[in-house]
Amino acid sequence: MGMEARRTLRLVVDTSLLMCCVEDRKSLKELVMESFEAPVEVIVPDAVLRELSSIARNRGRRGALARIALEEIKRLREEGYCKVMEAGEGNVDDLLIKLAKELNAYIASADEGLRRKARSLGVGEVAYLKAQKRLSPLP
Repeated sequence: MGMEARRTLRLVVDTSLLMCCVEDRKSLKELVMESFEAPVEVIVPDAVLRELSSIARNRGRRGALARIALEEIKRLREEGYCKVMEAGEGNVDDLLIKLAKELNAYIASADEGLRRKARSLGVGEVAYLKAQKRLSPLP
């Protein structure tokens, strides 16, 4: 393989992807490793953590999924597998797109609306393919 295969891929992950991983009993690390051959730098914007924390306060299934997702991120940070980056305040989707642009990264999401918006603004995106429990190939 050429140089392209060894270039580190940056992924900015969103709330929907993290929730889907938990729902499908798949760790984020496992998902990423199965989906890409290249080394991957996984970035979780602090805005996503705030959004998960807000959801986690709810009773019921979504709240439970968000609590598990927060634990997963904490564990992956301790392992050095992902890093949390400051994204600022405001609309979470806009913050993710801005951060991905600044980092020359792809957005990884299960949210079609976010992915469509990212594409329209020239930001690369990969989809969570729920039926296959994996991320789509790079565009």
